[in-house]
Amino acid sequence: MSCVFDSLRRRRPGRQYNQSGPASKASATLGDGRTRRLEGVWGWPVVVLIVLGMVINSGARADMVLQTPQVRIVHDPGLKSRAAQIAAMSPAIIRSLEHQLGLPFDLQPTVVPAPDRAAFRRLGGRAWLTAFAVPRRQLVVLDLSRLDQRAGDLHATLKHEFAHLLLHQAIDSQRLPRWLDEGVAQWASDGLSEYLPAVQRSLLPQAASAGRLFYLDELVVQFPANHQGRQLAYEQSRSFVNYMVRRFGEGALPLLLQSLAAGAAPWEAFEEALGAGLDTTEDEWRGGLHSPGSWMASLAGHVYGLLFFLAAVATIGAYLRFRHRKRHY
Repeated sequence: MSCVFDSLRRRRPGRQYNQSGPASKASATLGDGRTRRLEGVWGWPVVVLIVLGMVINSGARADMVLQTPQVRIVHDPGLKSRAAQIAAMSPAIIRSLEHQLGLPFDLQPTVVPAPDRAAFRRLGGRAWLTAFAVPRRQLVVLDLSRLDQRAGDLHATLKHEFAHLLLHQAIDSQRLPRWLDEGVAQWASDGLSEYLPAVQRSLLPQAASAGRLFYLDELVVQFPANHQGRQLAYEQSRSFVNYMVRRFGEGALPLLLQSLAAGAAPWEAFEEALGAGLDTTEDEWRGGLHSPGSWMASLAGHVYGLLFFLAAVATIGAYLRFRHRKRHY
């Protein structure tokens, strides 16, 4: 049976595709598509067996499993307070996602908080991730050591991963493009991604000016294997979904997702829910990346770095003037 992804990945004549992009990867390697969220990790069987072992071994230590009506948390005994924190924030996150995406959250996820990087890697995480989801098993694994660096990271990351679970619960994974999956999850979590960027600056403006953006139909199944290509794919997914919301309004995204949940292909869902073609909308978005406003927005995203740099230059200049005056006093 041919994979549905082959029909989702429609290459348009005349496009110059990035030969290093992921579109050339054989979709057959993804089976039925339900494990796509595990790109970059060992695979869900390993993770599930590890988590199952933790649950079995917790018989003598009841504090290793915290269960509420909304979520089930399997955790190390030393993370009891963090498990309670995750349990406390989960109901509001779920309500917010249902409101934003217009889909019912009819599942009870299992969340496994890893206390450090080594534990996260043992659970299947990769170096470039702070968390990952296994939708088929309704499982989320978090690297707490990377989520304690900024206030709000744990909340936003948990919301990001719950968004993945909700999307895959409502929409057949074979009909959910990877760019939409990641773009919606980032939009719902205020732009946060579980991916640790290869470089600390946005790659999108430079890729747009150089004509090196991926086409969305290159990002249907999976993202590039190299770090900068993967970072650009995450940025493009977020940027395009943000553009969709600005262009059609926040109410349009639930309509799109509901149409996909009803069985429509992405381009059919666009036309049905938004009254616009996916290809046309993508072309408009790509054209907008070259507009003066887009460059101003990119510059605004670096405003704090620029201010710190200018402050450092001013401090050095003041110090040199002080030394000069002192020397000639």
